[in-house]
Amino acid sequence: MTFLPVVARELRVASRKKVTYWSRVIVGIMGLIFGGYLIILIDRIGLGRTMASTMLPIIGFPLLVYSFFTGLSSSDSLSGEKRDGTLGLLFLTDLKGYDIVLGKLCATGLISFYGLIATVPIVALTLLLGGLTAGEIAYACLILFNAMFFSHALAIMVSSFTVQLRVAAGLTMGSLLFTVFFLPALAALLIEKGHTNWSFLLLSVNPLTPAKFAIKPGSPFWVPLLGSHLLAWAFLAIASWQAPRSWQDKAGAVRLRWRERLRQWAYGRPAQRAAYRTRLLNINPFFWLISRVRLKPAFIWAFLGIVAFAFTFACFKITDHETIVGLFVAIQILLHAALKVGVASEASWAIEEQRHNGGLEFLVSCTPLEVTEILRGCWASLARLFLRPLIVIFLADIVLFACLSTIDSHYDVNERREKLWCIAAAILILPLDVTALGWVGLWMGLSAKKPRQAGGLAIARILVAPWTVFGLLAFLLAVLSEFFNFIPSVPFWLGVTVWLALGVTFDLLFTLSARRNLLTRFRALAVPNFERPIGFFGRIGRSLGKMMR
Repeated sequence: MTFLPVVARELRVASRKKVTYWSRVIVGIMGLIFGGYLIILIDRIGLGRTMASTMLPIIGFPLLVYSFFTGLSSSDSLSGEKRDGTLGLLFLTDLKGYDIVLGKLCATGLISFYGLIATVPIVALTLLLGGLTAGEIAYACLILFNAMFFSHALAIMVSSFTVQLRVAAGLTMGSLLFTVFFLPALAALLIEKGHTNWSFLLLSVNPLTPAKFAIKPGSPFWVPLLGSHLLAWAFLAIASWQAPRSWQDKAGAVRLRWRERLRQWAYGRPAQRAAYRTRLLNINPFFWLISRVRLKPAFIWAFLGIVAFAFTFACFKITDHETIVGLFVAIQILLHAALKVGVASEASWAIEEQRHNGGLEFLVSCTPLEVTEILRGCWASLARLFLRPLIVIFLADIVLFACLSTIDSHYDVNERREKLWCIAAAILILPLDVTALGWVGLWMGLSAKKPRQAGGLAIARILVAPWTVFGLLAFLLAVLSEFFNFIPSVPFWLGVTVWLALGVTFDLLFTLSARRNLLTRFRALAVPNFERPIGFFGRIGRSLGKMMR
């Protein structure tokens, strides 16, 4: 028998996919553009020998974010097999749990691994600039690959205990954010209380700790690197143990009792469900269909409450007004990102789930519901979840704007105006982005070939695309200035205005396109098409056959 047969099979499948090759090409090109822009920019500033030491953290930070959060692609690896009922078929053979887990690790992590491999030469460019040693570059690469391995291992372990896609993705994201924010904060609190041994233990299993220790000579770099690496292998071992035990529904009075309690907690007691159903059905039938979990808004408010509590606690600990404002800015960026990602995910899920289980086909074929009513129900569900949190975040943005207008009085007038214009641009683009993500998320949930990627496709179109175009414009301007030997004077406010114009343009274009497609092609895409596409040459052959009759 072949050693690790699932791994061998997944590698052969990946070798035949175009995305395996195109992903590293695209990531490599983006890294080359970003690295070239930094070299030109830092050279213009005139940092001299410190150019490499300045450039490495700037390149390494986005790569570290990419490496650490790319594990989200593995969050549905085993849970998807359990939903489709195929995990049990695998265990009818001689396969072991570690065969399945390692195979899923290769299947879901290979593309992100190749993408990171493509950026290693960009990181190595800093070595040619001087001021850094080969060992420091090697340390940076080890940190990136270890963070990626930790992220995928954690996601696969979470997937082995879950069934639903959204639960698996949510728990994975929560675990990663817990590792990024809560563990360092808890370690700092333990150090403040004098418990240095416990704090060092927490830092020793955090894959991001080596990035901090690598820039401090004499710091214990290898301890957190090996500790987090061994913890990742422990995650895979737990997943290998759990996978053979999680594909069957085990009967048991205690488990059923807890399951019924959880269902009552989420959906309410029978009388509550009846009243809730009547109220939503009177508004819109599809609104009730996708909003049956009545306590779902409570999770959003709980997240906002935790963030508010953390900020309030930090305000009591920090006395510097500038630091408080900086923390406020960071929290608002986090809230904006979380709100936009949540809208895209919820909008795509509202259509994708009903399309996957056949409910959407039944609605458009056997009920008098119009497409406009279904879309109205989707937007009612999104408003129920996100409208009030959006208002709260919008008001917090206004408070931040007022704080920057008053507290930062020691800054000069131009610097204060730049900060205020950044906040104003973020306030202006927020409702447009949310609306665009709603429409594009609905369209992606209906039309995407892989519905599990619908939310990510909406985010790529609305949030990633404007930044990509903005970066290309900045790189083009830097290259032109290098070749024509001039330094263009571009005001900061003009750069923010260009970014805002790009964001508004992308929002309007994709919103209008998605809305038009939903209104005109909804019924055609709601019913599954079992006819295999024949392609260009197939259509030519079919036309020739008709002509020869």
